[in-house]
Amino acid sequence: MTALEYLADSGAEQQELEAEVATATATATEAVATPAPPTRTPEPVTQSQSVPIVAAGALLTGHATSYGASYNGHAMGCGGVYSSNDITILAVSPARYREWPCGARLQVCGPVGCIVVTRQDACPGCYANLVDLSEAGNAAVCGSPPHTCRVTLQLVGTP
Repeated sequence: MTALEYLADSGAEQQELEAEVATATATATEAVATPAPPTRTPEPVTQSQSVPIVAAGALLTGHATSYGASYNGHAMGCGGVYSSNDITILAVSPARYREWPCGARLQVCGPVGCIVVTRQDACPGCYANLVDLSEAGNAAVCGSPPHTCRVTLQLVGTP
């Protein structure tokens, strides 16, 4: 499929993906109406957030979203400052803190391409297999403009 064909078909698919993400997020978290922005959060995983641990290198399916340019300059949970242009930024759900600790590297593949990212932040409103990428990372995986897309996630290195 060419990029133009993809973009032409992406409108209905985007609505379907957004509905799928909303349903998954609502069932995976307790009464969260909209995903919260990535912020510093404690690392422990509570029982309500726990999901089965996956083997290192296992391929998972999920979704990728983007932070939004309004987060530029804000501190991230693992240290450092957010930049929309940093393709390596990844924020993960509290359900994945233990297996994807700060500094863990994951390969994220979507309809446009694959990138290797580093966990640098937390996404308290994300369900287990929903990750937040920078705008540059999201564009490299999902296409432009940044939007939600289906992805595969694979742990490729830990700190």
